[in-house]
Amino acid sequence: MTQTVFLTGALNRYGRAIAGRFKAKGYTVVLLDRDEAALQELAEELDVAYAAGDLQQEDGAAQTVTAALAASGTVDVLVNNTADFPSGGFEETAPDSLRQAFASCIIPVLNVSNAVVKILKEQNKGGHIVNMSRDNAFTTDPQEFLSSTVSWALRGTTRAMASQLAGQDIKVNACCVGPQASDEEAANVAFYLGSDVNQNITGQNVMVNHGRYTD
Repeated sequence: MTQTVFLTGALNRYGRAIAGRFKAKGYTVVLLDRDEAALQELAEELDVAYAAGDLQQEDGAAQTVTAALAASGTVDVLVNNTADFPSGGFEETAPDSLRQAFASCIIPVLNVSNAVVKILKEQNKGGHIVNMSRDNAFTTDPQEFLSSTVSWALRGTTRAMASQLAGQDIKVNACCVGPQASDEEAANVAFYLGSDVNQNITGQNVMVNHGRYTD
């Protein structure tokens, strides 16, 4: 049976590569993002389905996931592609910038994951969630305060989600990409973590960074 992946942040970096990787492996792909015109253009180019909506809002995320499900009939994998993390040092960061960073990079993960997990539980066949992150989740950089803060938050979110969902055989991992890694390398790791090749890995934050940092 063909499996389906929902890909949020499809217009962000890695979106095209991740969608292409899953499609090449026979998955039905549904792209999710806010900009409907750009999303439709990408979906037509890749010959995949799409659902547009505001994923930062709980209702918007739920409605977008419902539309994606209507287009596909099922979901097996969710890739949260919050790859466009903001830059900025600590002293230069205003509170509003930090709020916006969490609103754009963390809140959509929670909103869409909650909506998809409800479907996965109803289907009662397990599933995979992959959170795209940065390798800044394992270090600190004085010029990357915002990116590091968000990445560390997503690292903890991934582990907490994995612990809570393990009983339903829903595996949750993160792909933490460094600046040296190509989009294709990130897509390959995201596919491995989100496919049924991965039978036992959950709660892990996997670095794809050519050894820039090690845990």
